[in-house]
Amino acid sequence: MLAAPPISLYPGEVQVLQSRPWKSTADFASEDFVLVTGPYAGQTYRHDLYPYGRWIMDLWDLPSVRTVLIAAPSQTGKTTIAYACLCSEISRNPSSAGIGMPDQGTMERIFDEKLGPHFRRSRALKELLSTDRQSALQKGKILTKFGAVYGMYAGSDASASSVTLRLLGVDEEDAYLDRQAVHRMLERTLSYEDEAKVLRFSKVRGNERQSTIWRDMKAEAQVIYQPRAACPNCGQLQIMAFERIKVPGKMRDPKQILQQRAAYYECEGCAMRWNDHHRNLAVQRGDLHAEHDVPNPTAVGVIIPSWYSRTVSLSKVMADWFTALERGTPADMQAFDNSHPSRPYQVVTFDTPEDQIRKMIQHDRAPRIVPAEAVALTMGVDSQKSSYFFVVRAWARSGESWLIDYGELPNKDALDTQRTRSAYPVEGRDDVLMPVWRTAIDFGGTRDESHMEGWSRSEEVKLMVLEADDESFFAVKGASRKQDVVVRRSETGVHRDVPKEYQQNITIYTLDTVDLKDLIFLVRLRPDSLQPMWLHREVGDDYMRQLSSEKREVDGKGNATWVQKKAANHLLDCEVYAAACAHPDWTPALQLLAEPHYRSAAPQRQTDPEPAVSRSPLSGRVLNPNFRRF
Repeated sequence: MLAAPPISLYPGEVQVLQSRPWKSTADFASEDFVLVTGPYAGQTYRHDLYPYGRWIMDLWDLPSVRTVLIAAPSQTGKTTIAYACLCSEISRNPSSAGIGMPDQGTMERIFDEKLGPHFRRSRALKELLSTDRQSALQKGKILTKFGAVYGMYAGSDASASSVTLRLLGVDEEDAYLDRQAVHRMLERTLSYEDEAKVLRFSKVRGNERQSTIWRDMKAEAQVIYQPRAACPNCGQLQIMAFERIKVPGKMRDPKQILQQRAAYYECEGCAMRWNDHHRNLAVQRGDLHAEHDVPNPTAVGVIIPSWYSRTVSLSKVMADWFTALERGTPADMQAFDNSHPSRPYQVVTFDTPEDQIRKMIQHDRAPRIVPAEAVALTMGVDSQKSSYFFVVRAWARSGESWLIDYGELPNKDALDTQRTRSAYPVEGRDDVLMPVWRTAIDFGGTRDESHMEGWSRSEEVKLMVLEADDESFFAVKGASRKQDVVVRRSETGVHRDVPKEYQQNITIYTLDTVDLKDLIFLVRLRPDSLQPMWLHREVGDDYMRQLSSEKREVDGKGNATWVQKKAANHLLDCEVYAAACAHPDWTPALQLLAEPHYRSAAPQRQTDPEPAVSRSPLSGRVLNPNFRRF
């Protein structure tokens, strides 16, 4: 007769203490991890879709590895791969886990649309849910029999406080507005220093100073891996370099490249041209490669460019490349570098020499003559303490432009005459003239003199625009921070000290001056540009000095900025405002003009005009008696 055991365990205790069968993450993904979004929803994870996913999962399973950092763009499956890794670890070693998100809305959406359904539909995960499964799936939290999966988000210390985690996932950290949030999330794992596993996965955003995933990968990862592909023809393993993705001949049109699926990858071994199908086969036969190997690493990084993904065509990569190259601005090049090679953008410092600007002089072109291919004139005006600087530029629909006129005007009357009555002869035409189509004048950045001589210059400019009541005359100012568009429309009022009869909202346009200056200096001031900015033969040294008065530098946060290095930059500001008037973000856009903006050159008979009724309550001249210059 067997003696009774000294200790009897309840079924729940047995469930907790009993070792669970170990299963690799790759096997867990293909057998238990059910996809919940996309065309393959309802199926378990398929390794043929993202072959590099298996290699990342194998890294995750290494006993020595405590941190995995994945830098990959959109449509590479990085989020699905990461969630499979996290859920696999929860399944085989149940404990509390946390997932970090950029904001609360994103966190709640991911838990509702992805993580929650993963736990409901995957059998191995469903068994872990707490007994009351109706309340197990909450907003930002999943309750299990062994703890919980907590949702955390940047901007809320409370979401990550008083929680101890053995397992942590940090999702899209480069999108966090609060860059210290990642550090606070990592602090939650300190109690499990020798057992915790951390998975950080994000698209690279911005430059090296701005991208935390890139910065920390370079600083912390002992080994950094990249996928290799094996040529279907010769079998040579190779890291797919962007320089080997090509298009036939001189094909450069993004639409044509996409429509014809024209791009291919040239094998470095046998020069076989891989199309998308060959690329998919090559990646399936590949592996992960590191330049040097470290035994038993604790932190590893993986960089996956977009062209390894079967969901991203090689033609899409090249179409985006030529689009960015055609636009040429650092913002477009940064977007390409982040979205395809999965690397931060290298910020360029730039000093514009006068010699480079002089290359744009067309010595056969006289001033104040509009080229025949121009469709409209824009004018930029920089208001100063006692005068107005201006630039008039002619534009073709292609973006090519010509300097027509520039100078300094002594007062408002002279500006009104230049803006409304000046019209320039058109090359090869005697029957038409071209007046200014759109004018932008700045109202920001001048010293407030309201306590000295009356209203400030800014308020005078606003009132000047209101008084003009002209649909071609607008007030502009530079943006104080980066904005999503180059030109943003909004409304503002005049200062409260201005008499009540002059109080009225005014439409203003806020300009991303960094992007506009980048467009001018890095794209257009080149003779080989697709959108060249030509100068006439009588342009003077004053124009050259002022246009080269600023230098492109990098501030303490890694952002590009233009810094004034010379005393005067008024004509440069005028060129920026004239360029903004022709930018596609300013609607109606110049490119949509049905016909060139001409007017008849025939002299008009002088008649006594009938008194005009202004639509503005500021009809008549707005006069500030306390301001002598007005």
